[in-house]
Amino acid sequence: MKEPKRDSRFTIDTDTDFDHKDHDHTGHIHTGRTRILQEPAEGTFREGKLSYSAISLQGTRNRQEDSLLCGRRDDRLIAVVCDGIGGMDNGHIASRTVADLLFADLGKVPVMGEEGMHAFFQREMERLDDAVFGLRDPSGRRMNAGTTVVAALVCGGWLHWFSMGDSRLYLLQGRRQQNQGLRCLEQQDRDSRSQGLYCLTTDHNYGAVLEARRRAGTIGQAQYRQESGKREWLTSYLGMGIAEQFDYGRIPFTGDAGEKLLLCSDGLYKTVSQEELQEILRKPTSINAISRQLQEAVLRKNDPAQDNASWIVVGREEM
Repeated sequence: MKEPKRDSRFTIDTDTDFDHKDHDHTGHIHTGRTRILQEPAEGTFREGKLSYSAISLQGTRNRQEDSLLCGRRDDRLIAVVCDGIGGMDNGHIASRTVADLLFADLGKVPVMGEEGMHAFFQREMERLDDAVFGLRDPSGRRMNAGTTVVAALVCGGWLHWFSMGDSRLYLLQGRRQQNQGLRCLEQQDRDSRSQGLYCLTTDHNYGAVLEARRRAGTIGQAQYRQESGKREWLTSYLGMGIAEQFDYGRIPFTGDAGEKLLLCSDGLYKTVSQEELQEILRKPTSINAISRQLQEAVLRKNDPAQDNASWIVVGREEM
């Protein structure tokens, strides 16, 4: 297990930027220490009238390591959030590489049932891991880069998701679903949901390993406390070269009656509580307004160590 602990010790690169001309996006590389807002990318998915909005904040870090892509491809809506690992080298290149490759692949994969899509994401994990592990600098030396990823594919009334690392996907249940629950989510830990807001993904970090050991009774309290300082060490991410652990899931999703998706890097959910996220997501306003309110919630914290924070909101327009 590697220690991909983030820090802010970077040289500012004043020349690096990129643009995507073939789809809606955020994810520009920014420089400087001030909080910088990327104007929201907005769009409406014609089939089903699903809309999306995305914002990326640099925080107080020297470089934006996150990359976002969201947009339409024929019969589907695709959203990807990648968080480059700052404690390694060139996290911004790793996150951009994965976002580009995964967005393109999700745009052309034949959407199948659960078994077929699971097999696709297994192959995709290996392809993306190899791509990041094999990144080279101009001298030909391996970059030692890494990135987390969370992606959503909405097609035919179904949501398919894929994740590695600690970027997350949340589902806000629609108003008619709140008292019914979702059978496919009943086994989730209670900490992962709050009155209809579900975290669909699992954090692949040492903290999850510790909690599993504690529940199984294979670790004592003294050792648990001793090891807790390593909780945020990632146990799975793209660029390991031996990646094996990923999340895949499939549930019905239409965006009806206030149902929404939130894909985000850890800079959002470690700054804004799950209760605050739920309150903002449940407001009967436009998807873009919700994205703006998430931005305001982050900035109100005025955290001097604010990490990059990036997110994509998907749902139906209510106003």
